[in-house]
Amino acid sequence: MASPAVITMPTPAPASGRAQFLVNRKEFMQELALAQSVREPKTTIQILSCLMLRADMSGHLSIVGTDLDHALFTTCTARVVIGGTLLLPARKLFDYVRLLEGEDVAFTQLDNNWVQIRCGRSKTKMVGMSSANFPAIPGFPEKPAVRLPVHLFRSLLERVAFAISTQESRYTLSAALVQLASDSITLVATDGHRLAFAKALDCLDPGTAPTEYLLALKGVQQLTALLANTKEEFVDFGESDTTLFFRVGPRIYSVRKMPGKFPNYQAVMPTRNDRIVILSLKELVETLKRVAQFADDRSSLIRFSLGANQLLISSSSTESGESEEILTTSYEREPIAIGLNASYLLNALTVMASAEVRLELLNATTAVQLRPHTDDAALDYRVLVMPARA
Repeated sequence: MASPAVITMPTPAPASGRAQFLVNRKEFMQELALAQSVREPKTTIQILSCLMLRADMSGHLSIVGTDLDHALFTTCTARVVIGGTLLLPARKLFDYVRLLEGEDVAFTQLDNNWVQIRCGRSKTKMVGMSSANFPAIPGFPEKPAVRLPVHLFRSLLERVAFAISTQESRYTLSAALVQLASDSITLVATDGHRLAFAKALDCLDPGTAPTEYLLALKGVQQLTALLANTKEEFVDFGESDTTLFFRVGPRIYSVRKMPGKFPNYQAVMPTRNDRIVILSLKELVETLKRVAQFADDRSSLIRFSLGANQLLISSSSTESGESEEILTTSYEREPIAIGLNASYLLNALTVMASAEVRLELLNATTAVQLRPHTDDAALDYRVLVMPARA
């Protein structure tokens, strides 16, 4: 596997060649917001709290942010008088530029890493740092990339993100599994109480080499934000021995590969859930939101009681009271009752994107499977929710 290229750090400019450039504030803010979001806000390594701004005479300003595990490289147009590199505190720069009122922002490098910033009536001097020790950021590999439509990849990320564990102790569950195989891509996430599975077919070049990797929760969040803020049609995947790369137009997001093995999710996928209820997605969501207002705050427990042609959804707590609603169904099999976490259900239903939803059950002690009730053969999406106890 080819080693990734590296963005070459510029040689510090001499006193007579200090960086001087002008950027459009609105365009700069958009790229600044993405680049500064990859940092760890509470880092103890001061240089990682900064963004690198590199102006070159071709009329581009490169913006780089990193926390060593994650990095974002992006650019915006600039009118460059003198090329050079600045290193400025990310959050302070973002907060200040956001408050400026002028159309253009001018930067001039001063002595001792200070930088003068002018915009409209505002004139400020900000303390920066030397760029000499800023980490080298790997560039996109030369190896041919896997390409995927932006809207599709974003929708897959959004469909599984809510199920990723936020507990640091559950290391391999604090990431989504990404599987590439032949012409399909599969994303899976679980926190042990629920599992989200999304598989898109006929979306990759046939014969794509099978591979899989873990994408940490922060990586999922960063990619979702990146894909939501682009007009590009495609995202390119690339990898080195240690790093995953995602290129969207001129922007490159890289993340260090996570070690570890994702659990065998296929072993828990239901194969015999033959009690099926089809409901209006909108009606179910609105009902759940109302009934959940009276569920226990700690467990969010609600009760599904399925009987002849109806589904009774109920909740109760000693602190707030009780609530119940009945939805009409075409169910005609034996009654079944099961306790479920309302928040888990709503997380799944919010990204279901269909007019109707299928609830598939086996009994009161095994997972409920939720699926969109559609004829979309190109997307297999399902969420498993384990039963809860009072």
